[in-house]
Amino acid sequence: MSGESDKTADSTRASGEAEISILNRRFSGRMVKIIVGPERRKWAIHENMLCPISDFFVAALTGPFKEREGVIELPEEEVKAFDLFATWIYRPVWEARDLPAIEADDNLRNYLALYVMSAKFLVNELEVEASGAIYRYYTLKNDTKINEAIKPKAEYVHYLFHNTMERAGLRRFFCDLIIVHCKGKEHPSKKDIEHWQTFTDDRADIGSQLMQSVCEYISGNNLSSLLKQKRLGEFREYK
Repeated sequence: MSGESDKTADSTRASGEAEISILNRRFSGRMVKIIVGPERRKWAIHENMLCPISDFFVAALTGPFKEREGVIELPEEEVKAFDLFATWIYRPVWEARDLPAIEADDNLRNYLALYVMSAKFLVNELEVEASGAIYRYYTLKNDTKINEAIKPKAEYVHYLFHNTMERAGLRRFFCDLIIVHCKGKEHPSKKDIEHWQTFTDDRADIGSQLMQSVCEYISGNNLSSLLKQKRLGEFREYK
C-alpha cells in the first residue's frame, strides 16, 4: 500500500513540476507591447505566450517587416475582441481554454470580431473556440437544434461577409440560420420581406450563399435537422 502511495505522490509531484516548468517558460522572456484599435489601447503580453500559437506574431516580432522592437500595432482590430484574446491566452495551462458563453446578442458582435481576428492572426485553436461559442449561442441549451427564438441580425451577417474569406464556415452557418427563420412563412408580411432584403443589400456574395442554403432546403432537406446533423467542425474553419 505504501508503494502505491509513493507512486501517486511521485506522479503528483512530477505533474506539478511540469506545470511550473511550462509556466516558467511561458512567463519568461521579454514583454511585448501591443497597441490596439483607433483608441490605441495598450497591452503588455509575454512574447512566449504569443509566438507558440501563431506564425503571425512570430513574423511581427522577429521577421524582416517588424515595425519596432517589441511593439506590435493593430489599428484595425477591436479592443473588446482583443481583450477576449488576451484573456484566452493567459488561461492557466492546466485548464481548458474554452471561451465564456455568449450571454447576450450585443456580446455576440465581440465574438464575431474575435473569430475574424483569430483567422487573421492564424490562431487556429481560438478560431475554433470562437466559432463554437457562436454556434452554441444559436442552439438550444444541451441540444444541437437551432433556437428559432434568436434571429440573426443583418448587421452581423454583413460584418461577417465583409471581413472573412469566401469559404469561411460561419458564412454558410449564418445563411442556413436565415433560411431556418424564413421557412414556414407562407404569406410573409411586407415587414418580413423588407427585413430579408437587408441581408442582401449591396452584397451579392450573401445572396449567392443564401441560394446555396435554399437549394439544400428545396432538395428535400429540413434545415433544422440538416444543421443538427452537420458536424460543428464544418462551420469552424475556412474551406
